Amino acid sequence: MRFKLLAASLLVGSFPLAATAVPIAGEFTATVWGVTESGAAVPGGIGAGTAVTGAFQFENQGQAAYQELGGGIDESRYLSYSPGSFLRISIGSSVWESAGLSIGVRNDSDNLGDDMLALLFSTNLGFFDPAFPGATSFPGIPAGMANSGFGISLFDTGSLNFLSSQALPGSISEINLDSANFRNGSIFGNANGADAFYAINFNIDSVVMRDVATSVPEPGTLPLVAAGLLAVWLFARRRGVARELRARLSPIAKIRASGKND
Repeated sequence: MRFKLLAASLLVGSFPLAATAVPIAGEFTATVWGVTESGAAVPGGIGAGTAVTGAFQFENQGQAAYQELGGGIDESRYLSYSPGSFLRISIGSSVWESAGLSIGVRNDSDNLGDDMLALLFSTNLGFFDPAFPGATSFPGIPAGMANSGFGISLFDTGSLNFLSSQALPGSISEINLDSANFRNGSIFGNANGADAFYAINFNIDSVVMRDVATSVPEPGTLPLVAAGLLAVWLFARRRGVARELRARLSPIAKIRASGKND
């Protein structure tokens, strides 16, 4: 019983409290209002009135802005490509998807007079961070082709209480979705990196967001777990060795006892 309690205490002590990251995820629906073809065909016969759906998730803890726009623009841009990050737009059977995205946060812009939250993928983001992943799906466009991208943007051009700062929102409680009075998205596929492209533009009809709580092990958790398991094993081995010695010595003790009795 004492061994079981010790083992349990060692194992529990091996796991420190986990830090909690709270990515933001969401979904949206939209409707295509216009398409453009210039040397590259829009995939899937997409046209005005075609329904659009999409989803996203981005990490909002610890990133430094990779770009700051001052001069009255008042916008910060962040990258998210940690596990679980993604941006996906689906139109019919065609899917545009990436395992990373840029989050643009604009607050009380003096020149533009708006707040903005933009979730975008671009093949050019690798220039800012070489580790940034390419698109996992980009119909009609060669992998890694420059000047291609897709995403959505939400604006507050009225009351300007959509966002409270240029920092990444720590949770959806810091995003006032109801004040986003202008919401749109686009896909721009550059087939040759220069002048052959297609473009799809859509208005967002609805968007929802939610916090996604996930447990992240603190640094050093695995070594601590290993140390706890090793301590349990050593204690068990010591008890086993002691029992074995007692078993071996017990006949000798009996012989000695019987000899004294004789």
